[in-house]
Amino acid sequence: MGASDFEFKHRFWIFGALFWVAFTTYWVGDQNAGAALPNWTDGFLGEAFMWTMAASVAGFALTLKQMVFFVLLAMAFVVYAMCYAIILKRRKAGTPAA
Repeated sequence: MGASDFEFKHRFWIFGALFWVAFTTYWVGDQNAGAALPNWTDGFLGEAFMWTMAASVAGFALTLKQMVFFVLLAMAFVVYAMCYAIILKRRKAGTPAA
């Protein structure tokens, strides 16, 4: 895929704008994005409920049976309760929670 004529003529300004955006983000916070490692445990705890709800919709779309939807939806709320219990346990233990 080749560059268009506009991209070729203005490549200096395009790359300059990219570098300007990259370096001005340090005005917002001085921590490097590579140093701010994600906390995967908190991410999974926070999103597990949404993914299981999406699985219930996908299960209904695949089978067109409401019973499959409601069983998977009930599982989603069980997963939510488990994640909430883990978050409360971690909060009591003093470790950061989701």
